[in-house]
Formats: sequence, structure tokens, C-alpha cells
Amino acid sequence: MTASIQEDTDLGRLMHDFHCKHADEMYSKVLADRVRALKETPKGVDNMCRELEELYLYGEKMKVYHYVIVLLVNVGFFLLTDSKTSLLVSIFTVILACMAAGKKYFLLSKLSAIVGFITTIFSVGVSIMIAGNAYRVYDYIWNLDRTPFTMFLVKLNDFLNGRIRILVENDTFEGTIQTWRLFSRPENNRYFDMGWIRLFYWYGIIPAGLLLAILLWIMIYLYKEKNYMAIMLTASFALYTVIEAHGISVYLARNYVFFLLGEYWWQAFFREKGRLQGKLRK
Repeated sequence: MTASIQEDTDLGRLMHDFHCKHADEMYSKVLADRVRALKETPKGVDNMCRELEELYLYGEKMKVYHYVIVLLVNVGFFLLTDSKTSLLVSIFTVILACMAAGKKYFLLSKLSAIVGFITTIFSVGVSIMIAGNAYRVYDYIWNLDRTPFTMFLVKLNDFLNGRIRILVENDTFEGTIQTWRLFSRPENNRYFDMGWIRLFYWYGIIPAGLLLAILLWIMIYLYKEKNYMAIMLTASFALYTVIEAHGISVYLARNYVFFLLGEYWWQAFFREKGRLQGKLRK
């Protein structure tokens, strides 16, 4: 008996599931649910969170060759895991952190903040686009839709290792825009990757929109305070959340952006309030 046999039988489908890297690709619901449960534990994202934490805390003290070493370590992880998406996010994070830490090159640091701000908006926008058009992956398979935009979604689904397809592999297309509501409801409890989509699906459009508005407001404040490393952390986590949903989880403490919000929201509010009052007195 060999595990390479993945024919269309019960045994073949089981062998297929054992070869899958993501629960979304599995036939067995029991096995897929167990894999998702394991991914939802705090141990699932230790490497990514630790890397972001260390870059945020020590990035300004690091030399260029330190960043090169971090980059090479990430390439090594890629060779072991074959995770292209994680590699791209890691490369983006290391390059953005190196730019943000360059105190001698002020314009480069400033550019990193602008890139981080655009990346955050882009990440949410892409996620909304995916949630609104995931049905095209279904139409590609069952209705032979071969329009250019559908083919783009199919290729994007392949790049994301089937994460878009999982949204339409249930009767009600849970997670797509048609299942979003203004506020949370008990029925919206399905687990899947792609954190920004999960944010809107789990908690509702208004709470998700409010969180994003606060996040962008804090990023503007960080830009004024020249805290570019904090913007790097936020942008990297935003990009990572397009793919994974570890930050939108019952384990809230794994999302480092919440710590930034907790640290800076009151500073931003009271300082902006003080500036406004100062202008009114004048």
C-alpha cells in the first residue's frame, strides 16, 4: 500500500487528504475540521508573530546584514514548507522594516509608511473583492465560465491554495458578501482562512468598518509621530490577514495590532483634541 495512490475511492480520497497542506483542500469534513481546530490554537502562528514582534522591537537597532540574515532564514523556511504566500509576506515585511528603520534616510522611512498605509487599504479592498466574486470560481467549474475576470479569480485561487474555493463549497456560500450582515449573528460561525473576510462575516459590516476606520486613524497618528516601525507591523499583519485568519480569532492576544490600538488610541484622541482646542482659542 502506498500513500501516492489518490484515486477516486474512499481510500484514495483519504490519501489525498493526508497530502493536503490546507484543510480547505480535504474531502473529509471530520479531518478538515480537526486541522482547522489545530490551526486555531496559539501555536499555529508562532513564527510569524515572533518575527513581527522582534522586527518591531529591535528593527531600529538592526544592521542591514541582520535583515539579510532574517530574509535568508525565511527562504529556508520556504524550502521546508513550500509556502509561497508566506514567503512573499515575509519578504515584504523584512524589506518594509529595513526601510522604516533607516533613520539616516528620512525619505526612505517616510516612503515605507506610505507603502504601509496603501498596503493596508489594498489588503482590505482585495479581500472584499474576493468575497464579492468568489462565486466565479464555482461558475468556472459548474457553468464553464471562462471570462477574463473569472480566469483571474481562478488563478488567484490557485495562488492562495484553494482559499477562495472553500467559500463556495457549501450550499449557502458562507463567507461571501451575500452572507454578510450589518451586525454579527449566531449563524455566521463558519471557519475558513482569509481573515478580513472572516472579520466582516463573523462580526458584521458596521463593527468591521468601525475597526478599520480606527486602525487607519491610528496609522495616520503614527505617521505624524514618525513611528514608522509600528506602521510596518500593522501593514504586514494586514497583508498576512488577506491569506490567513490568525488575527481574526477567538485568541485575541495573538493580534499585535490590538496592542498598538490600546497603546496609541488615547494618545491620538487627546492630542488631536488638544490641537483642535488650541486652534479654537487662537
